[in-house]
Amino acid sequence: MFRNRRKYLILTAILFASLIALNHYYGNNKVDWRVTYNINSKSPYGCYVLDSMFYSVFPGQVIERNYNSLYEALNSDTLQKKNVVEITGEFNPDKYDLDALLKFVSKGNDLFVSASDFGHLFEDTLKFKTKFKVSDSSIFASGRER
Repeated sequence: MFRNRRKYLILTAILFASLIALNHYYGNNKVDWRVTYNINSKSPYGCYVLDSMFYSVFPGQVIERNYNSLYEALNSDTLQKKNVVEITGEFNPDKYDLDALLKFVSKGNDLFVSASDFGHLFEDTLKFKTKFKVSDSSIFASGRER
């Protein structure tokens, strides 16, 4: 009985190693490590998966994409509560954007900001400080300097 299991284990290991070797030989091993946060990008720093998950996480809700300034986007007189998700490399709102953002949040709306760097005005207003900043590592992935 032990010999039969041993044969199956060896056969499984050989099959697994063969699949890995075939994937390595025929598969596309190039990964785009550029930091883009693009909705259509399926790279590690793209937002394709996040964008597609919004519809399942918030079923029946209206999902809007806005490419205007925060001042223009948040300065509406609608009474409907909103959740805003901001994903960017550097979040640096100016005085007008920050005022609109604070007014928006004070009305009971929610804001989630994901950024690797925050502007000084934003940090000073909310009284926090970041000590670690993430840099674009795409120069390491390509093997050459920019």
